[in-house]
This record gives sequence, structure tokens and C-alpha cells, in this order.
Amino acid sequence: MLTIIFFFLLTLFSCGCSAISKAAKHVTIVAGNVTDEAVTWLSQHGATIEEWNGLQVLTMQADQPSEGAYKHQYTVVFDNAEGDPEASYLAIYLEPNPYDTRVSLEFEGSYACTCKGRACTKCNEELAAIKRGDNPYAHHTVK
Repeated sequence: MLTIIFFFLLTLFSCGCSAISKAAKHVTIVAGNVTDEAVTWLSQHGATIEEWNGLQVLTMQADQPSEGAYKHQYTVVFDNAEGDPEASYLAIYLEPNPYDTRVSLEFEGSYACTCKGRACTKCNEELAAIKRGDNPYAHHTVK
């Protein structure tokens, strides 16, 4: 179990990444609890999702995960077609036991909106596109 955590941390922090670089890196996440929304979002962004021994192994090309708002939380963000960060991101809650590590999809909203930053179809273009039946992540699909 410690080997899996070490592998995750090794991939996360020692891939020759610098905090200044915005180039995509090879990122591997091993987690026991990944929401269905996160799995769908990851597959729309070209990630590989495998299951091993009750754990989900998520492999993707993405910017270096950054520290989240909470202790042991990390985030993975993809850029939209214009090169700006998307309004959705992957939240990773790292725990010592990989079976307890959680991965979920989060959306950013505007604090000026009536949803008070929780993200709704009025202030989040991705949620509005999903509600219309459009794919807001079409720019990630290979043609």
C-alpha cells in the first residue's frame, strides 16, 4: 500500500515539473473512490481509466497537479480551446490509504451570481452546454 502512495507522490511531484511550466505532464492517480462524473469528465479529456485490485488507476496528460484549498487536496485543471483554464477541475483528496483517496469533479461559479459561487447554468458555461446537450470538451477530442 505504501508503494502505491509513493508511486502516486513520485509521479505527482518528481516528474521534472517546475511550478512555472504550463506544459502537459504524465499524471497518474491511484484512488479507491472516483465519482461517476469524474470518470466521464476524464474520459472526455482523453484519460485512461483502469481498475486494479479495487482501485482505479487514472492516467492522463495534464498540467502538474496543484495544491487545493484544503490539506492533502490537489487539483488537476485542463485548458479550454482559448488556452484559459476550464471552469471544471478534478479535486483529489489524498489519504494515506489509497482506498480512502477520493477523486471528484468540481465546477467553479461566480460569486456575483445567485448561486454564490457554487456554479450553475447561469454562471458556468460548461454546465450550460451540458444542459443544452452540447459537449463543452469537444476541443479535447482527437479528430
